[in-house]
Amino acid sequence: MSRVFRHDIREGYPLGRLPSVDLIFADVPYGTGRKFADYSDTEREARGVIEAVVAGAADVLRPGGAVAVMSDHRLNYFVRARLEAHPHLQFFNEIIWSFSSGGAGKKRIPQKHATISVFFLEGGERTFNIVREPYARNYGTRPGFHPEGRMLTSVWSIPILSTTDARRVNYATEKPPALLEQLLTVFTNEGDVVYDPCCGGGSTASAARRLKRSFYGSDINSRAVDLTAQRFS
Repeated sequence: MSRVFRHDIREGYPLGRLPSVDLIFADVPYGTGRKFADYSDTEREARGVIEAVVAGAADVLRPGGAVAVMSDHRLNYFVRARLEAHPHLQFFNEIIWSFSSGGAGKKRIPQKHATISVFFLEGGERTFNIVREPYARNYGTRPGFHPEGRMLTSVWSIPILSTTDARRVNYATEKPPALLEQLLTVFTNEGDVVYDPCCGGGSTASAARRLKRSFYGSDINSRAVDLTAQRFS
């Protein structure tokens, strides 16, 4: 089952439209001050979205469900502070998404990462699936080395979608589906319910469809709603 609709998360979670949710993923506005084709990314609006995502998470999550909020250096500290202040959410992991893209810094080191803060709602069983990736070389049966590879660490090096990638839907700041697929693989199981309140270009929907998760998405922007619905269906 899936559903995508237009909604401003700053007005609260759409409780009547959501089942019990296993994972909330929110790629919130970053407060860059830039005006994109689809939305204006002001710090005031970004803070409002972050506050709303965190404040209402416990209303829709199942006990033991997870909320993962992604931001960058501008407001990541604010995201973490709001999550830490919630009385029923407990810290689990901080994930660094490392990527490379064009441009070089002339006055400082270029910022080429974003942070995903993962918290669980207290009171239920948590979903955490171990994911492994190949070692740099084959260690055979050497003691201490798992035959399926090393356990995934908290730094995820996943390329962004290039401007010529056929998978792009040309939505501002869209994320690579591979990033969301990895997140969903770790923190959900097949058949689980995922809700993205800032669905944007629909990368979460694409990952949920491929991994056979139920998906609910919303966004204040009508174009985002249309794109996300297309990608899930």
